[in-house]
Amino acid sequence: MPWTAPRTYVTGELFTAAIGNTHIRDNLNETAPAKFSARGDIFVASAANAGSNLPVGANNFRLTADSACNLGVKWAGGGGFSPFNAPPVANNGDDEFSDSSLSASWTEWDQGAIAAVSETAAGLEMTSACLGSISLHGIFKSAPASPYSIWSHVSYTHEEGTRASVGLLLGQDLSGSPATSDAYFADLTAIAGAPNSVRFLKTSDYTGAGAVVLAASTTTEVVGRTNSIFFRGRYANGSLYIDYSFDGLGWTNFAASAISFVPAHVGLMAINQTGASMLARSVFFRVTAASAFSQIMMGNRL
Repeated sequence: MPWTAPRTYVTGELFTAAIGNTHIRDNLNETAPAKFSARGDIFVASAANAGSNLPVGANNFRLTADSACNLGVKWAGGGGFSPFNAPPVANNGDDEFSDSSLSASWTEWDQGAIAAVSETAAGLEMTSACLGSISLHGIFKSAPASPYSIWSHVSYTHEEGTRASVGLLLGQDLSGSPATSDAYFADLTAIAGAPNSVRFLKTSDYTGAGAVVLAASTTTEVVGRTNSIFFRGRYANGSLYIDYSFDGLGWTNFAASAISFVPAHVGLMAINQTGASMLARSVFFRVTAASAFSQIMMGNRL
């Protein structure tokens, strides 16, 4: 029976079974304990003065509002948001580096023939030699229409202080003029004699392995003893915003700058100044169109 507004008794009134059944028994049967059937169940309003049991959902499912459901809410999805999970619908330009073969959409930036690029169970791997004092290489693809975000998780196998570097790149026409094109980098670097840092910097000229000239870092921020990080580059109206994150959820903006060219290409880069072979990795590269940017955006709001 449905819930009934509790009766107001008067002095001298005779209490009957019918009154007790309606105002005590039936109303108690409409409370949460009477509705629950298993641990984790939730008591949900199904209408005015009416409640129903919502059975516990599957592990890691989320309670989601849905006006089309009888109760107005439902259990949905699984696992919550993880930046390592591929989005339900891939954006044009996304690559999860999970098919053991580098997509034809990528071009290697490796004039000095110092790098080997492959996909393995660990994702994208860029292995490079160190020729001369500094070797630069990477992969790139056409930049999307502005405004957009690119983001990735990158890492390297070298330890602190070894001068390894890996991160995002936004470049001029790298395919048409690879030897003279400039590029901006956002990288995690193992600076010699210092804790690991994130940097925002630019090449002033690239003429081959061992001959790259790096302009002074526009921004450097110490991040401590880590050899992996999330990077995001947000480009709009001639300005580039660089963010980093340790978990892909909360982001820190550490660089914002007008840049000197409209990027024709975006991708991933590595700089080898270690004096030995270096391995850099990425487990995804994603591109998202965006019409407006805030200083800090959650990873699942891209």
